[in-house]
Amino acid sequence: MPPLTGLLGNVGDALRKLPVVESWLNDRVASMNSWRCMAATYFPASPADANATIGTKAVYHALQRFGSCRNPRFVVGQALRGFDYENAIDEPITSLPGPHTPAFLEVDLKDFEGYFYLGDNDGVKGQPRPVANPSSVHDGSIFTVLRQHAAKGGLVGFCFHAGNPFSGGDVKDRAGEKPNVALNLAELANPAAATTPPSITWRRSLDHVAQIIKRFNAESVNANPVVLFRPFHECNGHWFWWGQREQSAFTAAWQGLFNYLTGFHGLHNLLWVYSSSNTVTQPNATFYLPNIKQVDILGVDIYHDDLWDGGAYQLFLTKGKPFAITEYGPTEGQVPPHTGADLPNTEVLTTIKSKYPRTVLATCWYTLNNNNYQISDKPQPAVLLGDPSAVTLPLPRPWTAM
Repeated sequence: MPPLTGLLGNVGDALRKLPVVESWLNDRVASMNSWRCMAATYFPASPADANATIGTKAVYHALQRFGSCRNPRFVVGQALRGFDYENAIDEPITSLPGPHTPAFLEVDLKDFEGYFYLGDNDGVKGQPRPVANPSSVHDGSIFTVLRQHAAKGGLVGFCFHAGNPFSGGDVKDRAGEKPNVALNLAELANPAAATTPPSITWRRSLDHVAQIIKRFNAESVNANPVVLFRPFHECNGHWFWWGQREQSAFTAAWQGLFNYLTGFHGLHNLLWVYSSSNTVTQPNATFYLPNIKQVDILGVDIYHDDLWDGGAYQLFLTKGKPFAITEYGPTEGQVPPHTGADLPNTEVLTTIKSKYPRTVLATCWYTLNNNNYQISDKPQPAVLLGDPSAVTLPLPRPWTAM
């Protein structure tokens, strides 16, 4: 005889298949979604920064509505190759057939050559220059692309593959696992009062970050356009210098970064994005989540042919913040290497709708070494960009009315 729980489960399955029961359940789900949508529309949560600009609040409130209402929408994003000296910075966008283009563009802060070393014959990649050089022509081209995008109502984001301030190495230098180099992220908790060599280097990096964002703000047509700032990404992974470190020390470093940029530098147009990696489930996506009051968006970087999230979606939904797929691409580390064809635009769209319907942002990684990751290099970009659930440029209406 099957156990009682098994019998009850079978009865429950049978009941759920009855049309009247199925209709009732659908009504209950719709009702919950309506209440969630009403709360997001009329009582939206405020950004982490208590002094956030009006424009920043408007975008954040729109993102909350995108992930809460019965007809969910998500912002289509595309990462750019800020380090590319052979092709135009906006090639992933200009190569699209139109008329729709991603509403969100992300650039790595380390790619601003006037502020950070490039590597190879130019210092250690991602380490801050002693003094910033704002006259770089290359940087000017990045600013132009971002400025023009913001002028159309688009959102801009910055991730940051920062160099290791403890060892002087690049982002993948895991110094601190060596007996002769100490690495305690808590040492970065108060950049304004930096006294040790690592904390002083970190402060210089953050000062350069602030200079970049302030210049972008000043040069943009929109006063203080909205910036999604994504530091310390994939922190549950072990490949970057900040990854899988002591939990409380990571929280201290995040809080110090938040306080320094918002308080000391007065940057109030930032939405703060925390992002984990789908390839690591222990520690899970929320393990390193800092003070929830200093985070606006919770995201996961997904590199998997089936857009498998590693459980992040359900974990993040319990925290009450908008959910984002902060990077995506096919499964990595395969032989032969997988390409964009293994995660086509159509599959991204259908998977978000079916498995992650409360997603508010999905950012495609760029193409490198002919791997065809970006939206424009995969078949049927118009299917993704033209879908009614996709928020793209040109915007149908201002963010305040989205």
